[in-house]
Amino acid sequence: MFSILIGFFKFIIIFNYLKIIMKFYFYIYIYILFAYLLFIIIYEIIYFIIYI
Repeated sequence: MFSILIGFFKFIIIFNYLKIIMKFYFYIYIYILFAYLLFIIIYEIIYFIIYI
């Protein structure tokens, strides 16, 4: 019974760490997506200027 409780607490701690890591990766993913969109917009503007 006691070992089950310890295992459960370990699972909660690991789950909290995973939540923090997932949040961190989520922010990185949004940053990469934003940078990619910005790159496309800049590329389109340069392409448009060159062709005019």
